[in-house]
Amino acid sequence: MTQRYRGHGEGSISERPNRSKKYLAQIYARGKRFSKSFQTRTEAIAWLRTIQQQLRGTTYSELVFSHLDNGLAIWMNSNRSHWHDKTYQSYQRIINQFINPNLGNKRVVDIHPADIQQLIDDIRITASDRNMLFVKQVLSSFFGFLLKQGLITFNPAKTIARSKYEPNFQYLNSEQTSAFLATAKNLSDPLVDFYFLAISTGMREGELLGLRWSNIDWASNSILVREQVQWPGKKITQGSAFVFQSPKTKQSRRRIILGPLSMERLRQQQQRVTLTHQFAGSRWQEFNLVFPSALGTPMEPTNLIRRFKKLLKIAELPDIRIHDLRHTSATLLLLRGVNPKVVCERLGHVDISTTLQIYSHVLPSLQANAAILIDDQLEKTSEFPTKSLDAGELTDFERGIYPG
Repeated sequence: MTQRYRGHGEGSISERPNRSKKYLAQIYARGKRFSKSFQTRTEAIAWLRTIQQQLRGTTYSELVFSHLDNGLAIWMNSNRSHWHDKTYQSYQRIINQFINPNLGNKRVVDIHPADIQQLIDDIRITASDRNMLFVKQVLSSFFGFLLKQGLITFNPAKTIARSKYEPNFQYLNSEQTSAFLATAKNLSDPLVDFYFLAISTGMREGELLGLRWSNIDWASNSILVREQVQWPGKKITQGSAFVFQSPKTKQSRRRIILGPLSMERLRQQQQRVTLTHQFAGSRWQEFNLVFPSALGTPMEPTNLIRRFKKLLKIAELPDIRIHDLRHTSATLLLLRGVNPKVVCERLGHVDISTTLQIYSHVLPSLQANAAILIDDQLEKTSEFPTKSLDAGELTDFERGIYPG
C-alpha cells in the first residue's frame, strides 16, 4: 500500500513496498514534476533538498522578471506539496478566473498597488465580495513569498483596502432545530446522529465525516478533532477521490467536550455502524469512521447533501446548507449566554474576533439581554444570579433542541 510522507518542506515521498527502491521522491516546480527512486527515505530527503536549493537559486530570481501568470504558476507548483488540495484548487480558480485575464501579461517587477486596485475595481461588478477578498489574499500571499525571499522590497497587495465581506449563511432557531431533529428521529433517518452531533459540537462537515472512533475519548466525554476528509474533485490516490488531512490551523486541532446526551448518541451510532458492517460483509472497507458510508468508506458529500435537503423539505424548514448546522450551533450557544471565547474554542476559530465577526447578527440580541440584566441588577438589592452555560454544562442545551 502506498504511503506518502510530507513535512519540513522536503516535498513528498511515497513508500512502494515490494520494490528494490521502495521510496519515490517527487517535487513540483516550473510547471513540471521531478521524481526519483531511492532505497532509503534518508536518501530521498537529501535528494529533494538538493533539488529545492537548485530550483530556488534560479527559478525564484527569474520569477520577479517574468510575467505574472508564469510567476504565479511557479509559486503554485513550488507550494503544491505544502497546501491542502482544496486550498490549491481555490487559489488556482482565483488565478485563472480573475488575476491572469487582467494582470497575467504584466511583469511581476512592474506591478504596483495601483495595478492591483485597478484589477479589483474592474472585477467588482461581476465578482462577489468573497472572490474579491480571495484575489487580494492570493496576491498578498504571492508577493509576501517574494518579500521573504528578499526578491522585492515591499508587498504591493498589502496596501489595498480589504474588501468588505459578510458571510452569507442561515441558521435554525431553537424551535426549528427541535423540529428538524424530531423529523429525522420519526423517519428513522440513519443520519440522525450525524445531524445531532453537527449541532451539538459545531464541527465542520469534513471533520465529522473524517471522525474516527479512535478520536472519541469516552473517559472524558470528548471528541478529539485531529483530521478531516476532503473530496477535492479529482482522484488524489489510486482508486479513491477522497483524502484524509490534518486541519489547517492549530486551533482547529481541538478537544470538544460533549454532554451526556451527545455521548449517548455516539453509543447508538456505534451500534448502527456495527450492524452496517455486518450487512456489508466482505464489501466493507475499514476506515474506523464514526459516520461511514454503507461500505465503510467516507460518505460522499453529494449523497449527504441530497438526504439533508430532502429532510428539510419534509420538515418544512428553510433550505439551508449542511455547513449552516455549524452556524446553528454557534448561534444557539451565544443566544443562551455561553461565553464567546468558549464558542470560539469549540468551533476551532483562530481567535475570538473571528467568532464575533462571523456571528455579529447575534450581538444585538446579546446587547438587548445585557440591557435587561443590568436594569434588573440595579433594581434588586441582592446579587443577580448567573445562568450562563460553559463548555461542560451542555445537558440543558441539548435537551432544549432535542426533547426526545
